[in-house]
Amino acid sequence: MAESGDSKDPSGCPTSGDRPVPPLRQDDWTKLESDIWTKLCRGETADLRISDGTPATAQSPCQAAARLDTAHLVRAAFIETILLHEPWCSRLPRQGVSIVGARITGTLNLEYAQLRHSLRLDACHFEQDVKLFRLSTTQGLSFGGSHFDKRLDLMLTQIGRVLLLDRAEIKGELLARAAKIDGPIFMRGVRCYGAAILDGLECGARVMLHSEFECPIHLGRLGLCGRSVPPEPMQRSRFNADVNLSNARIGGRLDLSGVHVGGALKMDGIRVDAGLSMGSMVANGNQELHRAEFEGDVDLSYAHVARQLDMRGACFAQKLTMDGIEVGAQLLMESQPPFRSEFMVVSLSGAKISSTLSFAGALCKESLVMDGIKVGASLQMGAANSQKAEFKTVRMRNAHISRALDLHGATVGMLTACGENAACFRLDMSGITVDADLLMHSDEHHTTEFSSVELVAANIRGKLDLTAVRCHGKLDLSGITVGQHLRLHSEPQGKLQTCIHGELYLVSATIGGHLDLRGIRCDNRLDMRALSVGANLLMRSRDRCRTELDCVDLSRAQVGRQLDMSGALVSGAVDGYELRVGSDLLAQARHGMSTEFVNEFSLRKASVDGGVDFDSAICKAELRMDGIVVQSDIKLIGKAKFDKPITLTFADIAGGVHLCDIELKSLDLRGTRIRQDLRVGATEYDIPKWQDGDTWTSAAPTSVRSVAPTTQPHGQAGLR
Repeated sequence: MAESGDSKDPSGCPTSGDRPVPPLRQDDWTKLESDIWTKLCRGETADLRISDGTPATAQSPCQAAARLDTAHLVRAAFIETILLHEPWCSRLPRQGVSIVGARITGTLNLEYAQLRHSLRLDACHFEQDVKLFRLSTTQGLSFGGSHFDKRLDLMLTQIGRVLLLDRAEIKGELLARAAKIDGPIFMRGVRCYGAAILDGLECGARVMLHSEFECPIHLGRLGLCGRSVPPEPMQRSRFNADVNLSNARIGGRLDLSGVHVGGALKMDGIRVDAGLSMGSMVANGNQELHRAEFEGDVDLSYAHVARQLDMRGACFAQKLTMDGIEVGAQLLMESQPPFRSEFMVVSLSGAKISSTLSFAGALCKESLVMDGIKVGASLQMGAANSQKAEFKTVRMRNAHISRALDLHGATVGMLTACGENAACFRLDMSGITVDADLLMHSDEHHTTEFSSVELVAANIRGKLDLTAVRCHGKLDLSGITVGQHLRLHSEPQGKLQTCIHGELYLVSATIGGHLDLRGIRCDNRLDMRALSVGANLLMRSRDRCRTELDCVDLSRAQVGRQLDMSGALVSGAVDGYELRVGSDLLAQARHGMSTEFVNEFSLRKASVDGGVDFDSAICKAELRMDGIVVQSDIKLIGKAKFDKPITLTFADIAGGVHLCDIELKSLDLRGTRIRQDLRVGATEYDIPKWQDGDTWTSAAPTSVRSVAPTTQPHGQAGLR
């Protein structure tokens, strides 16, 4: 409909082209129309459903409107006459026009009209178009439960109070572009089979859009400027085609709870000055359960939501784009019984969430991308009650989490289909900053599992908890900074063991507290080059969980306190070149398990501020401690066994060297300085046994004669 083709005369009467529409003479009114006029003049509602003996509550308004017969016929010209023309317009009481259950014939044309009274045409059946283009009224307008065979045109309409379309059925188009409604809009249970064009609609209060649309709906540049009002229980909205809310302005709360959208939902650039609800309807009194379902792409990029954005229990079948979104409170994407939150692809890059972001118990079948996201409180991505959180791949590089990041009980990368490479689906948090704890541990109900993890150059100001985690690929913590402890230990009593089936990288990592690897199983390389640990590095076995390692690289690492490998089984080589230990280095027996090194153990040029204790250790390859500096004793005691040579050349031992009750191949002490005693067996029963071919003897090899202790050695049995 072109605006240029319509006009109005100075009296405000509508026109058709250049000719004003004439009023319907009262003598030409039908008996029904005269009866309606009589009731209206008394301030009553003309309810035609009661006149034929049918109770008003016997059926729904939509059903009543669809079954109206000829006895309920009211001409559209009659309604135009009493609303717009004198003397009838002036005789209407303050209650206005209120007609229920009429079958209105002809086109209802109120274009350009200026109404002084409210208009209520509920449960009516309109056979032709309803034209309200540029209608202006200070009162309300109601079509609740009405049936429209053709178009309903509300374009550029100005309504001073409420617009009510609850349970209306519109076969044609719904046009409300640039309409301005100062009061609330109620569209609960509307069924619209044509296109709904609501672009530029402005509303001064709440909007209830729980309706069903069969064709595309356009709400671009929507402006709703009222206060947030608590929602009421209502029917489910259905949009069976595309919905466009791009750049809309919602002054109050936008409630799409339990909605079904069959096409794409465009909400990019939308601004909501209160909350936005897109989650499922859950049990609340007599309210029905409805899951929010979005079958097409959903675009919320660069949207602004002043308060909470709720997507709990929703199902997004295609991509959900929220890049650059700003949320003033919580963003809830967690599961909500009885519905599980399900996503296909989610993009939250550059988003700003002022409070908590929660994916607890959610399922993401493809990728979750959150590069550069900023979360003002905690990020919840772990299990919720009995529901695990499952993701195929997660990437949040350079993200900033102001409080804790919780991934306990989560699964990432384990949703691969047959033939897919699980290594391609990983948890990538490189460069992330977490101002509190990063929790990735398993518990008694849920095992945390990852295909691979990257935390390169991450900054965790609290603790990093990976207790009893299971990683099927690489775990890369290179360059990470942890302000407190890093826990990678197994649970006690062998209940849950930490298992890393790929490589574990801690290259150049900085740990402010303990690095706890007790009971860990690492099937590939453990690389800790240039590692810095502020307290203890614990690699010992724990209760029934034995620490099992492959190759271990500790070259140039720095440990602030104790390095404990007691009871561990190391099947690969250990490289401790220029290792720095602030206290003792221990490789003792623990829980009945001897420390066992299958390949070479090198401590060349290492520095140990305490002692070195190999009590009951088993070394099946060479033990090299050339150039080591030890501030206390070196103890090779307690049934320890060394199948290959021990080289301790050019070392500086501030304490003594104890060789008691052990078996060894050879010991090279050339150039070594021992500041206290060299004890080679305290009694005749703990004299070391030296391998001589395939036999063992108490006679020491000649290499022992090269030692130069600063004091007289004690217990020299076995020395020549």
